[in-house]
Amino acid sequence: MSSDRVRTVPAEHDAGVLRALGREGVRLSIEQELQAELLGAAEILLRIKREADGVERAAAELLHVLYGEGLRLTADRSPGVMQAVEEATALLGLEDVELEVFVSGALDSKASVARIGESRYVMVLHPDLLELCSLEELRFVIGHELGHVAYGHFDLKRMEVDGIPSRLSIKLFEHARLSEVSADRAGLLCCGSFEAAYSALRVVVAGTRSPLIRPDFPAEYAQIEKLRALLQERQHLLETKRSHPYSVLRIGALKALEEELKGIAPSDDPEDAVAEADDRVAALLAIMSPKTSDDESWLLVLAAFWVACADGSFDVSERKEVAKLCADKEFSELFELCRESDDAAAMMEEMFVSTLGEKTLSMPRRAMFVERLVAVARADGVIDDAERAAINRVCALIGLDGSFARVLMR
Repeated sequence: MSSDRVRTVPAEHDAGVLRALGREGVRLSIEQELQAELLGAAEILLRIKREADGVERAAAELLHVLYGEGLRLTADRSPGVMQAVEEATALLGLEDVELEVFVSGALDSKASVARIGESRYVMVLHPDLLELCSLEELRFVIGHELGHVAYGHFDLKRMEVDGIPSRLSIKLFEHARLSEVSADRAGLLCCGSFEAAYSALRVVVAGTRSPLIRPDFPAEYAQIEKLRALLQERQHLLETKRSHPYSVLRIGALKALEEELKGIAPSDDPEDAVAEADDRVAALLAIMSPKTSDDESWLLVLAAFWVACADGSFDVSERKEVAKLCADKEFSELFELCRESDDAAAMMEEMFVSTLGEKTLSMPRRAMFVERLVAVARADGVIDDAERAAINRVCALIGLDGSFARVLMR
């Protein structure tokens, strides 16, 4: 990320380019692709259907809280805010959506939106936002929340990951983080100003607009690099299972878009610039969603077989979980080897140690590695002592503190 570019174009240029792109043009492409992948998975679709009743109950409880502990906004009660809402719904193509807006401190978040029925939503703004934000900054916040509506994020955002296969649960968290960037871009479209978007994010993050704190992009770039170093050195699943990206990364993601759009005339097609920004955002957020190489994927497969065979009973549920980690014929070929071996676990351990050799995995990858092994061990409902010992041995071999695995295996 470059920090030496100087922004010289006026805010009107920002608004013109963003309006030319429109709702779908500003959306983060990798978020949209991952959403389509997840919504095409049978396990996800089944979970959505099963959770429908719970969503209805939660909606009723939320309305009870808001009508009892909140203030419902109307055009007469808060004309500026409701005009901003009306303009945002028009920009995002949500005119047919029924939306209620409340101010309430009863919820933990600064701002949120929830689906309470078919094409019915409720938005909640924390009182602090009205004290701290200008109307332009509030336009960003409102647009962000309505961006989740426009992009259909709710089926995935509300989903409980307990019981979801590990290969999908990590992707669900990754999509949740990417969806925040898409929603930030929707907020940017609605406020029409990068500066208003940045200041709104800083207010939400810091909870203050004190004159003692000034915008400082070089400091934010330095903070991102420090964060990258910290996560590389010592990252656990806390990061991969966060539903929101770190706030400084959200600012960096908007800055990437601003820099790529610099110099684009409103009459030009800015899609190439957005594609470049999307690539930069993917690289930026990758520090929270580390990918594995082919060698690392093979190591994971070997370790999964090792753990699954450790208790001497490689049952159907464990086979299904291991198969999710395999490509092509890996599962059938290794499963046949295990069936023919007198000590399949020892054989897999030997293959794992030989393949690992001098390879060094990053801390993020070690964490994800062990999380998936625990999912394999838990597939049959019980993690026995032999499986625990195998996982602890893997931790020792790859250089991960065994306490991490013990927490996961509780």
